[in-house]
Amino acid sequence: AKLRPHGALLVGVELGGTPLDSFEHPDRCVYVLGAEDHGLPRHVREACHHIITIPATRHDSFNVAVAGSLVMYDRMRKRGVVALLPDVGWSAY
Repeated sequence: AKLRPHGALLVGVELGGTPLDSFEHPDRCVYVLGAEDHGLPRHVREACHHIITIPATRHDSFNVAVAGSLVMYDRMRKRGVVALLPDVGWSAY
């Protein structure tokens, strides 16, 4: 926690937190993702200001690269930087 940028909140990505779709991303934050097999260490989790969870349908969790990508996409989408793709249906593929 001592190495985070001044004023940035720590946001842990872990099972059992606030669902990503209802989370309001802080303006300044550092996202902390744990190991795929054990998650965040307890002392890191306790240092986080927020814990968020990415809902999954087939598995309990995503690998760390996918989880990070989903969190960043959600952040940018909610800020209006990323436009949602139109629903073109499977027949387009």
